[in-house]
Amino acid sequence: MAFCTDHLNGEQLKIAQIIISVLGPKANDNGNNSFVPPSEWSEKFGRGSSLVLVHDGGDLAPYVNYDYGQYPLCQELDSALEAAGYYIEQCTCWYAAVYPVGV
Repeated sequence: MAFCTDHLNGEQLKIAQIIISVLGPKANDNGNNSFVPPSEWSEKFGRGSSLVLVHDGGDLAPYVNYDYGQYPLCQELDSALEAAGYYIEQCTCWYAAVYPVGV
């Protein structure tokens, strides 16, 4: 199942497109609905972010969850988002959030 981005606004869509470009065309969200607008988020962490990333074991997980030990993948995504003015914060073992640099 491809990543769904139909429900995202301009900034959220920009972030999602960066992430999808890093992961590559074969990546999918494994049914996780990986990109969640903060306005639709009910968990404690990530509500003040630009975009919440649900990765719970999906293709996105090794890029945002340091427990996978895939540090080069984390750095690749971090670098791509940093170039666009964003950074990732790992919130729990199953989701992360993207914030603008300086926030």
